[in-house]
Amino acid sequence: MIDVEINGSAYQVGRLDVFAQFHVARLMGPRIGALSMIDLPPEAAGARVGSVLTAVMGSMSREDSDFVVNACLAVVKKRQGQALSPITAPNGAIMFQDMDLDELMQIVAKVLEVAKLPDFFRADSPNSGDAPK
Repeated sequence: MIDVEINGSAYQVGRLDVFAQFHVARLMGPRIGALSMIDLPPEAAGARVGSVLTAVMGSMSREDSDFVVNACLAVVKKRQGQALSPITAPNGAIMFQDMDLDELMQIVAKVLEVAKLPDFFRADSPNSGDAPK
């Protein structure tokens, strides 16, 4: 788990379990490689990644994009004082009404980063390319 700050709020980002990683990778496919190609200074990167991820997910069906977003948000907690609270309810509803789309997509991007999914699809990654013969 890692601690991150997004738009002034502190979050603890967990890791997707291996089956969720598989399904997210399967649904996102090579689209996710676009996230690994963004090379911006840290102060500008968050918002840009969120907007790129939103655009990338625009080509997915609503059901597929909902699955990806819900799977990612399920492993994130928001810090409130000393306490950590899940940002989604068991039914997937967002528990914090102060979150906007930009913040939500930055959180999703951070979960994907923790799962190393952008690296999985990079052209120069040892996981990409042709299968061994």
